[in-house]
Amino acid sequence: MRIFHQWVLALALYLALSCEGLVSVYIQHLAIHGFIAPVFVLPIAVMIINLIDDLNVQEYWLALGAGIVADLYFWGIIGIYTVFLPVSVWCCHRLARILPDFWLFRLIVVLVGTSCLTAYIWLILNFMGLATVSAISLWQNLFGNLIMSSVLFGCTYWLWGWLSQSYPFLVDLDAYRK
Repeated sequence: MRIFHQWVLALALYLALSCEGLVSVYIQHLAIHGFIAPVFVLPIAVMIINLIDDLNVQEYWLALGAGIVADLYFWGIIGIYTVFLPVSVWCCHRLARILPDFWLFRLIVVLVGTSCLTAYIWLILNFMGLATVSAISLWQNLFGNLIMSSVLFGCTYWLWGWLSQSYPFLVDLDAYRK
Protein backbone atom coordinates (compact mmCIF):
# COMPACT_ATOMS: atom_id res chain seq x y z
CA MET A 1 0.00 0.00 0.00
CA ARG A 2 3.02 2.32 0.11
CA ILE A 3 2.73 2.89 -3.62
CA PHE A 4 -0.76 4.26 -2.99
CA HIS A 5 0.69 7.18 -1.02
CA GLN A 6 2.43 8.41 -4.16
CA TRP A 7 -0.88 8.60 -6.06
CA VAL A 8 -3.09 10.23 -3.40
CA LEU A 9 -2.63 13.67 -4.97
CA ALA A 10 -3.64 12.38 -8.41
CA LEU A 11 -6.77 10.78 -6.98
CA ALA A 12 -7.60 13.98 -5.11
CA LEU A 13 -7.29 15.96 -8.35
CA TYR A 14 -9.64 13.50 -10.03
CA LEU A 15 -12.14 14.12 -7.22
CA ALA A 16 -11.61 17.87 -7.70
CA LEU A 17 -12.40 17.42 -11.39
CA SER A 18 -15.62 15.63 -10.52
CA CYS A 19 -16.53 18.31 -7.97
CA GLU A 20 -15.86 21.01 -10.55
CA GLY A 21 -18.34 19.39 -12.91
CA LEU A 22 -20.97 18.95 -10.21
CA VAL A 23 -20.63 22.46 -8.82
CA SER A 24 -20.73 24.06 -12.25
CA VAL A 25 -23.96 22.20 -13.09
CA TYR A 26 -25.71 23.11 -9.85
CA ILE A 27 -24.53 26.72 -9.75
CA GLN A 28 -26.13 27.57 -13.12
CA HIS A 29 -29.45 28.36 -11.45
CA LEU A 30 -27.71 31.24 -9.65
CA ALA A 31 -27.06 33.03 -12.95
CA ILE A 32 -28.66 36.48 -12.88
CA HIS A 33 -28.95 38.40 -16.17
CA GLY A 34 -26.23 36.31 -17.81
CA PHE A 35 -23.81 36.78 -14.90
CA ILE A 36 -22.13 33.41 -14.54
CA ALA A 37 -19.15 32.73 -12.35
CA PRO A 38 -16.84 30.06 -13.78
CA VAL A 39 -15.95 27.30 -11.37
CA PHE A 40 -12.28 26.27 -11.58
CA VAL A 41 -11.70 23.74 -8.81
CA LEU A 42 -9.05 21.76 -10.70
CA PRO A 43 -6.90 24.71 -11.87
CA ILE A 44 -7.04 26.28 -8.41
CA ALA A 45 -5.95 22.97 -6.87
CA VAL A 46 -3.07 22.59 -9.33
CA MET A 47 -1.89 26.15 -8.70
CA ILE A 48 -2.07 25.83 -4.90
CA ILE A 49 -0.21 22.50 -4.98
CA ASN A 50 2.58 23.95 -7.10
CA LEU A 51 2.86 27.15 -5.11
CA ILE A 52 3.39 25.09 -1.96
CA ASP A 53 5.56 22.30 -3.42
CA ASP A 54 7.73 24.05 -5.99
CA LEU A 55 10.50 21.42 -6.13
CA ASN A 56 8.60 18.37 -7.38
CA VAL A 57 9.12 18.19 -11.15
CA GLN A 58 6.83 15.15 -11.36
CA GLU A 59 3.89 17.53 -11.01
CA TYR A 60 4.33 18.54 -14.66
CA TRP A 61 3.23 15.01 -15.56
CA LEU A 62 0.40 15.21 -13.06
CA ALA A 63 -0.81 18.48 -14.60
CA LEU A 64 -0.53 17.10 -18.13
CA GLY A 65 -2.50 13.98 -17.24
CA ALA A 66 -5.11 15.97 -15.31
CA GLY A 67 -5.36 18.38 -18.26
CA ILE A 68 -6.00 15.59 -20.76
CA VAL A 69 -8.63 13.97 -18.54
CA ALA A 70 -10.27 17.36 -17.82
CA ASP A 71 -10.37 18.32 -21.50
CA LEU A 72 -11.98 15.04 -22.44
CA TYR A 73 -14.41 15.39 -19.52
CA PHE A 74 -15.47 18.99 -20.18
CA TRP A 75 -14.78 19.83 -23.81
CA GLY A 76 -14.47 16.54 -25.69
CA ILE A 77 -11.30 17.83 -27.33
CA ILE A 78 -7.77 18.05 -26.00
CA GLY A 79 -6.37 21.54 -25.69
CA ILE A 80 -7.57 24.03 -23.11
CA TYR A 81 -6.63 22.41 -19.79
CA THR A 82 -3.88 20.33 -21.41
CA VAL A 83 -2.04 23.54 -22.26
CA PHE A 84 -3.04 25.68 -19.29
CA LEU A 85 -2.28 23.29 -16.42
CA PRO A 86 1.37 22.52 -17.32
CA VAL A 87 1.97 26.22 -18.07
CA SER A 88 0.47 27.13 -14.70
CA VAL A 89 2.74 24.55 -13.01
CA TRP A 90 5.76 26.17 -14.63
CA CYS A 91 4.62 29.69 -13.65
CA CYS A 92 3.74 28.68 -10.09
CA HIS A 93 7.10 26.93 -9.60
CA ARG A 94 8.90 30.10 -10.70
CA LEU A 95 6.71 32.45 -8.66
CA ALA A 96 6.91 30.32 -5.52
CA ARG A 97 10.66 30.84 -5.46
CA ILE A 98 10.44 34.63 -5.48
CA LEU A 99 7.20 35.36 -3.60
CA PRO A 100 7.00 35.26 0.19
CA ASP A 101 5.62 32.07 1.70
CA PHE A 102 2.29 33.63 2.68
CA TRP A 103 -1.24 32.65 1.67
CA LEU A 104 -2.19 36.18 0.50
CA PHE A 105 0.46 36.15 -2.23
CA ARG A 106 -0.68 32.70 -3.27
CA LEU A 107 -4.27 33.99 -3.47
CA ILE A 108 -3.15 36.79 -5.79
CA VAL A 109 -1.34 34.30 -8.03
CA VAL A 110 -4.42 32.04 -8.14
CA LEU A 111 -6.72 34.97 -8.96
CA VAL A 112 -4.44 36.12 -11.77
CA GLY A 113 -4.12 32.55 -13.03
CA THR A 114 -7.85 31.83 -13.11
CA SER A 115 -8.47 35.20 -14.76
CA CYS A 116 -5.94 34.26 -17.43
CA LEU A 117 -7.72 30.91 -17.84
CA THR A 118 -11.07 32.66 -18.27
CA ALA A 119 -9.61 34.97 -20.92
CA TYR A 120 -7.84 32.02 -22.58
CA ILE A 121 -11.07 30.01 -22.81
CA TRP A 122 -12.89 33.07 -24.19
CA LEU A 123 -10.17 33.57 -26.80
CA ILE A 124 -10.14 29.91 -27.87
CA LEU A 125 -13.94 29.66 -28.10
CA ASN A 126 -14.21 32.85 -30.15
CA PHE A 127 -11.20 32.07 -32.33
CA MET A 128 -12.37 28.55 -33.18
CA GLY A 129 -15.95 29.70 -33.69
CA LEU A 130 -17.29 27.27 -31.10
CA ALA A 131 -19.16 30.10 -29.37
CA THR A 132 -19.64 33.80 -29.81
CA VAL A 133 -19.18 35.44 -26.46
CA SER A 134 -19.10 39.22 -26.22
CA ALA A 135 -16.39 41.19 -24.47
CA ILE A 136 -19.00 42.38 -21.94
CA SER A 137 -19.69 38.76 -21.02
CA LEU A 138 -15.97 38.24 -20.64
CA TRP A 139 -15.74 41.12 -18.15
CA GLN A 140 -18.75 39.77 -16.24
CA ASN A 141 -17.14 36.32 -16.13
CA LEU A 142 -13.84 37.82 -14.99
CA PHE A 143 -15.60 39.59 -12.12
CA GLY A 144 -17.50 36.43 -11.19
CA ASN A 145 -14.27 34.48 -11.50
CA LEU A 146 -12.57 36.69 -8.90
CA ILE A 147 -15.39 36.09 -6.43
CA MET A 148 -15.75 32.34 -7.06
CA SER A 149 -12.00 31.72 -7.11
CA SER A 150 -11.58 33.59 -3.82
CA VAL A 151 -14.27 31.45 -2.23
CA LEU A 152 -12.84 28.20 -3.60
CA PHE A 153 -9.32 29.22 -2.58
CA GLY A 154 -10.50 29.96 0.96
CA CYS A 155 -12.39 26.68 1.23
CA THR A 156 -9.71 24.40 -0.21
CA TYR A 157 -6.34 26.04 0.49
CA TRP A 158 -5.56 24.08 3.65
CA LEU A 159 -6.66 20.78 2.11
CA TRP A 160 -4.40 21.14 -0.94
CA GLY A 161 -1.54 22.39 1.21
CA TRP A 162 -1.80 19.38 3.50
CA LEU A 163 -2.08 16.94 0.57
CA SER A 164 0.87 18.43 -1.31
CA GLN A 165 3.10 18.27 1.77
CA SER A 166 1.92 14.93 3.14
CA TYR A 167 1.49 13.05 -0.15
CA PRO A 168 3.69 14.59 -2.87
CA PHE A 169 3.13 13.10 -6.32
CA LEU A 170 5.45 10.17 -7.15
CA VAL A 171 7.77 10.86 -4.21
CA ASP A 172 8.44 8.03 -1.77
CA LEU A 173 8.67 9.71 1.63
CA ASP A 174 9.29 6.44 3.47
CA ALA A 175 12.97 6.65 2.54
CA TYR A 176 13.17 9.96 4.43
CA ARG A 177 11.18 8.81 7.46
CA LYS A 178 13.50 5.90 8.37
